[in-house]
Amino acid sequence: MAQTSVKSQTSKSASAKTSYEKWYAGGKWLDAPALFDDFEPYTGELFSRAPDCGPQEAKVAVKAANDAFPIWANMPPVEKARL
Repeated sequence: MAQTSVKSQTSKSASAKTSYEKWYAGGKWLDAPALFDDFEPYTGELFSRAPDCGPQEAKVAVKAANDAFPIWANMPPVEKARL
């Protein structure tokens, strides 16, 4: 049976259909500490590569969400819709 996902152990030169090597929080794209390989279950081929974030990145994301909440909560729906 093919592996469906593991931490990146393939070389960066391995071809993935999609690759996201950064993650987004607080209005910025940040470097991922590691990458997560996702394999196509039928063929076992590398399908995509995505950030493999952990507790530290979660703390950054939660802080960014908390910081943004007051602004978002007070923004009129019309302005939110324009975003």
